[in-house]
Amino acid sequence: MTKTRIAIVSTALAIVPVEAHAYLDPGTGSLILQGLMAAFFAAAFTFKLWWYRLKSIFMGASPGPAPERPTEEPAEHAET
Repeated sequence: MTKTRIAIVSTALAIVPVEAHAYLDPGTGSLILQGLMAAFFAAAFTFKLWWYRLKSIFMGASPGPAPERPTEEPAEHAET
């Protein structure tokens, strides 16, 4: 009950308007827009990754081949 009461009081205090003499410069809007775009693209990329993994589970294919490691020997140990 105490956590609920704290949450209600915190929400009420956050909603109540308080007069503020603040200044937002033009760069603030740009920063907010950049943050929103970054959040959107991060969510889209995450969705794409999970979609391909989920799709591969139902299609029965692996998500992709593992990259192969080079098998070449260093030049000083190679036979000529």
